[in-house]
Formats: sequence, structure tokens, C-alpha cells
Amino acid sequence: LIAGARRSSSVVERFSAAGDHFDVFLFPLDRDEALSLPGVTNVAIYAYVASAVVDESGAPVDGVDSSLVDFSEPLDPRVVVLRGAVPDGRDQFEIVVNEGFVRTFGKDVGDRVTLRMYGLDQDADLQQAIYVPTGPSYEFTITAVFRHPGEVAISEYRSSGGPGGERLAVLSTGFYEQHGA
Repeated sequence: LIAGARRSSSVVERFSAAGDHFDVFLFPLDRDEALSLPGVTNVAIYAYVASAVVDESGAPVDGVDSSLVDFSEPLDPRVVVLRGAVPDGRDQFEIVVNEGFVRTFGKDVGDRVTLRMYGLDQDADLQQAIYVPTGPSYEFTITAVFRHPGEVAISEYRSSGGPGGERLAVLSTGFYEQHGA
């Protein structure tokens, strides 16, 4: 009982220690510029990418929150891959999604999904809570379903919110470098 209590009381510290740690957040340097700085040994590109899944007619179904990962690098060890495989980074149109995404859109490993991005001119719309993306659409293949660090504490999904919960997708840095702003 005492040993179990010790492990339980330190679980938050151990969980946090397993993740990536950053010394500084730089903007707007690109990866190569940041790597050229003295003392820099690793650079992770991060960008929040808002989009919406669209149906066959191009009409938005619901929003998706996305971030970027360099799939050629190891994932945060706190990420749990539930099924499928993380892309190797060679195909910029391969993504991983969470269970909330799967529940909301009925898409799973091997399925293709079209995401419409918000346009660069939509800042005023977003400030007014107008969430209808008008940017370009891209078709992606889901290669894995994952549980991100904020979700690993639960083994079964529970929510008092909407029916789908949080809908997350992880896009490749290669996609962002090719198509991002």
C-alpha cells in the first residue's frame, strides 16, 4: 500500500518529465535559422492549424484543431498510439487523429478526409466567432489514431460537452512548410 501510494503521488512529476521540454519559444524564425543559433541542439516547429472537415460537396461539417509534428522524429513518449502507425514523414498528406475525431466524423485508420483551412484573410471573421473556413481544401489519409498527453489519464472517453469531444489532428511539418503561411 505504501509503495503504491508513493508511485501514485509522483505520477504527475514522472508523466511531465517524460515529455519534451523547451527552453525558449521563437517567432518568426524558421527551423534552419533557429538551428544556426549558438547552443541550439534541437528545434521543434509548432503551429496551430484550424480547419474544418468538409463533406463531398465542400460544405463544412465541423471544426478540427490541429498541430504539427515532424513525423521523421520520435513522438512525445506520452502519446499513445491506439491503432495504426505513425507516418514516417515522407507523405505530407498523412495524418494522425484522436478518438474524438473518429467519433465525430466516422473516419478511422486508412480513411481519407478532406480538411478546409481558414484563409489568411479570415482574422476578422475569427475574432467575431465566424467559423466558416474559406481557404484551400486538402485531402489527407489517416494512418493512426492516438491519445494525446491530455487524454492519457482516462481509459474511457467521458464528456459533459458536445457529442464528439475534442477533435484533434496532427499534420506533418512537411505539409505546413509546403502549404502554410
